[in-house]
Amino acid sequence: MKLPPEGARWLVDLRWWAAAAVFAATFVSSQLGALPHPGPCYAVGSAMLLYNLFFYFVQREVAAGNVERRILA
Repeated sequence: MKLPPEGARWLVDLRWWAAAAVFAATFVSSQLGALPHPGPCYAVGSAMLLYNLFFYFVQREVAAGNVERRILA
């Protein structure tokens, strides 16, 4: 099944929401006292953002034939 480049864009958008959810959950958990050391969770959220930025810029140059390879990566 061949995916259009819009399919890759949709997955990048989904990862933005996932990273935002990690930051929101970490913030709320630390404010409630359930997470005494939020640093590692913020590091995971930051890594997700960097990973997503990478794919955001790579996705802009995706040709129609390379969509599956980029999504697999």
